[in-house]
Amino acid sequence: MLEREQMSSTYLGKGIAMPHPLITNEGTSCVAIARLKQPIDWQGDQVSLIFLLAIQKDDAACMNQFFEQAVDLLDSPDRLHSLTHARTFDELMHVLFQ
Repeated sequence: MLEREQMSSTYLGKGIAMPHPLITNEGTSCVAIARLKQPIDWQGDQVSLIFLLAIQKDDAACMNQFFEQAVDLLDSPDRLHSLTHARTFDELMHVLFQ
C-alpha cells in the first residue's frame, strides 16, 4: 500500500483518502472506514475520513462502484457532513448507501 501511495496520493479531496494496494487481495474483500477526530496530514492535505480498501480480484468491479460512491460524496456537501458526523455504524452505512 505504501508503494501505491508513493506513486500517487489516494487523497480524493474534501478530507477523504482511499488508500488501496497495487495488487488486489487474494483473500476476502473488505473495506475499513476510519473517521478521525483530528485530521492528519496526507501528503500535504488534511484527511479526516479514510476508506481502506482490500479488494479480491473477482470483486474488482465493486471497487469501481465504491469509487463512484466516493465521488458522489465529494459532490454532496450535506451527505459528506452527515457522514463525518455519523455516530453509529448504522448511521454511517445509511449515509454511504443512500
